[in-house]
Amino acid sequence: VNVPLKDPINGSLGSWVQYQRRSRYLSKPNNSSTSKSKSATSSASKLTRDQVRKLEDLGFVWDLKQHRWMERYRELVDFVEKYGHCHVPSNGSIGKDDVDINDDGIDYKSLQAWCGTQRHLFRLKYKLDRTGK
Repeated sequence: VNVPLKDPINGSLGSWVQYQRRSRYLSKPNNSSTSKSKSATSSASKLTRDQVRKLEDLGFVWDLKQHRWMERYRELVDFVEKYGHCHVPSNGSIGKDDVDINDDGIDYKSLQAWCGTQRHLFRLKYKLDRTGK
């Protein structure tokens, strides 16, 4: 379950969802002792275990960054299963046969950008690991 912050259909539901995520984050032991104001970490802002369980039973998305990463990863798995490689092109064609990847109605531009970001992050980490920094 993932509701946009500004959802035109459900109005304030997006704000409520964001509040639930923040409340759960504040409920974690390592996060409540940080430099947040006392009112931001009050027990009134924390979710109970039962509330967390109920939201999880619905498939509630707690970590949007991880959720989006997994969505792109699944798209890449599908791409690899279909084309046999993970070199997602930006020009709309694959391989020497210049096969149109949009023949199935899927736009791979965002997947290609995500793959580029993953490669960039890998290079940054590899460079840092090799220099010992």
